[in-house]
Amino acid sequence: MSKRQEAISKEIAKILSKYFLQDYPDAIVTVFDVVISEDLQRAKVWLKVIGDRKIFDTISKKKDRYRFLTAHSLKLKNAPYLEFIFEI
Repeated sequence: MSKRQEAISKEIAKILSKYFLQDYPDAIVTVFDVVISEDLQRAKVWLKVIGDRKIFDTISKKKDRYRFLTAHSLKLKNAPYLEFIFEI
């Protein structure tokens, strides 16, 4: 993984953690790894959720919103497609 990929992965984790904290105050949503592709078009985001199981579905449904928010915060021309992987 290049330094740029590492930096963007860390920044995506910070951004998503902030939004998950705002959106789900009654649950604990932890971003514990982000791996971004070499072309910066795809990012796999590993999450651990403690709380209501419905959050899995809600996060999956809102992935386009999180993609937009991430791209806006990173100021990237093309937002990486986010693939959420849930750990139970």
